[in-house]
Amino acid sequence: MMFYNFKMALVQWSGLSRDALHIYVAMGLFLLVRLIWRGRFGTLAALVVVAGAALTGEWLDHRMEAAIWMPCDPQEHWRDLFNTIFWPAALAAVLPWLPRRSDKPAEESLSENAERGLEQA
Repeated sequence: MMFYNFKMALVQWSGLSRDALHIYVAMGLFLLVRLIWRGRFGTLAALVVVAGAALTGEWLDHRMEAAIWMPCDPQEHWRDLFNTIFWPAALAAVLPWLPRRSDKPAEESLSENAERGLEQA
């Protein structure tokens, strides 16, 4: 019940629908984990954390429904899982295709490439 009360308070405070809240929380969690884990497999770790949080949230929702004898709607749970995981998964699919930022300033790397070109000539 505590999870449900927290979730409803968050919906009330934010003014977002529960479905929109799933998306916002998932993207925030994905970006937070990705910022913390910048190394290899950081994107995969962020996606796993989001999926784990989504599954845990839906499990807690199901337990709350069972506790108050509310009928379970599997389609709603699947929709919630889809809403939670879709955009982080889309972002994870795109991130490997984005160019990596060099740690060196652009002017330094340009002058080094020019020097190498002159040395090789």
